[in-house]
Amino acid sequence: MRFDVKITTLNWLLDLFCPYTCQVCGCLGTIMCERCKNYMLEDCRKMEVFDCTIDPLGDLFVGGNRGDVLGMLISRYKYDSVRVLCNVLVEVLVGKIGLTAHDVVVVPLPTIAKHVRQRGFDHTLLLAQHLAVAKRWRCDQILTRRTNTVQVGTKARERMIQASKTYTLNKSVKSDVYYLLLDDVWTTGASMRSAAKILSEAGATMVGGAVVAMSKPVD
Repeated sequence: MRFDVKITTLNWLLDLFCPYTCQVCGCLGTIMCERCKNYMLEDCRKMEVFDCTIDPLGDLFVGGNRGDVLGMLISRYKYDSVRVLCNVLVEVLVGKIGLTAHDVVVVPLPTIAKHVRQRGFDHTLLLAQHLAVAKRWRCDQILTRRTNTVQVGTKARERMIQASKTYTLNKSVKSDVYYLLLDDVWTTGASMRSAAKILSEAGATMVGGAVVAMSKPVD
C-alpha cells in the first residue's frame, strides 16, 4: 500500500526539527522575522514607484533597490537555493504593481538550463508562479532560450547584443492580453527589452515588465 505525505505535513516536520533562522538578524523560527521584513518593506516603499514607458515596455514595476538586505536575499535565493525566500521577494513586488487589466499573464524570462541544474530549480519561474497566485493571474512560459550566454559581469553594449539573440516564442500571443515579463534584477534592461520586442512583433499590444530589484548597470 502506498502512502503520500502532504506537503503541509512535510513542511511542519521540517519546521519542527530544522527550524529556520532569520536571514538578516539570525533569530530562530522563521526565514525572515517580522521586524526585519518590515524594515526592508519600508525601505522599498520609500523608493519611487516605477510606472513608466521604457520602449518597448509599456510599464516597468520595480520592488526596490538592490541594496544590502534585498540584494542579499536575492543572492541567497538564487545561489544558495533558499527557495522559501521566494515568498518574501514576491511580497516586496506585489505592492508595487498597479495593473487594472483584466487578463494578465505573468511571463518569466527563461533561466539558462545549466543554472537550473546547478541550483535545482528555476528561480524566475518560481517567482512568476508565486506572483500569479498572489495576484490571481496566470503564469505561462511562452518564451524559451535559444542561447545559454551568461550576462553577469558583461558591459551594457555586450548585454544588448547578446539579449537580441537570446529568446524565442513557443506559442502565439493575443492582442487583448496584458503580458507581464518577470525577472529578478534589472541591470541594463537588455533581456527584458529584447523579450518585450519579440512579444510586440508577434502581435501583443500590452507588454510590461516587473523586477524584484533595480541594480546599477555595469559601465
